[in-house]
Amino acid sequence: MRWFLEHIQVVIAVALTPLLIGVMRQVRTRLEGRRGPGIGQPWRDVRKLLAKEPLRASGASWVLWLAPAALITSSLVV
Repeated sequence: MRWFLEHIQVVIAVALTPLLIGVMRQVRTRLEGRRGPGIGQPWRDVRKLLAKEPLRASGASWVLWLAPAALITSSLVV
């Protein structure tokens, strides 16, 4: 049960991070007297980036293909 709760906490923290960034940007722009982007703008940015097709050079080595997976795996392990 503890393992499950720890993972739920991590998922919630990751899901709320863009919302927190949006609130911080909104507060900063209001303090500067500007309107600024909405609170949901970071979520729209994430959605846009996930919809993009990855581009790789045709002559790229296997290291370029393996590096993103190695980065994600090492981040998750840490």
